[in-house]
Amino acid sequence: MIESGEVIVKIADTRAIDVLVAVPESRMAEVKLNAPVIIKLWSDRQKSYRGVVREMSPAAESATRAFNVRITVTQPDVAFKLGITTGVKFTLDDAQSASGYLIPSKALTQINGQTLVWVVDANNQVQPRSVVAGSFREDGVLIIEGLQAGEKVAIAGVHTLVKDQRVKPVIEAAP
Repeated sequence: MIESGEVIVKIADTRAIDVLVAVPESRMAEVKLNAPVIIKLWSDRQKSYRGVVREMSPAAESATRAFNVRITVTQPDVAFKLGITTGVKFTLDDAQSASGYLIPSKALTQINGQTLVWVVDANNQVQPRSVVAGSFREDGVLIIEGLQAGEKVAIAGVHTLVKDQRVKPVIEAAP
């Protein structure tokens, strides 16, 4: 028995799959219409899919202050099922990604209103260095001024360090 207005079948076109993501207003500057996007399934983090930003909400949701962004997956396969959970990375253009050094967000600190990192010198002592932070991303923060190539940066316990403190560096892979 089926009643009037009751849904008995839903049909979906799985050749064109969209991903809906809520983007905080602080990150909307990174989102551009028709921009490329990298998508990873939570169930299989090894495989990447490509997508394109198809639609951006003109207003933020009042409760979350996040904008709904719809992304079209360009070549989904059988693993990309309807309703699956994904991670999305908005790719930066070449000018943005080449204009700084990417460091872990936990390496950045503020002292007396000044943004800085702790640089480990040749004697394994830390020195505070004032920096200018660029965009914050899932994989770290882009430092656009204040660091040089090859410098070591402290990433643990940065809120407890003092100038000229001796540390024992443990090299960690870049983000």
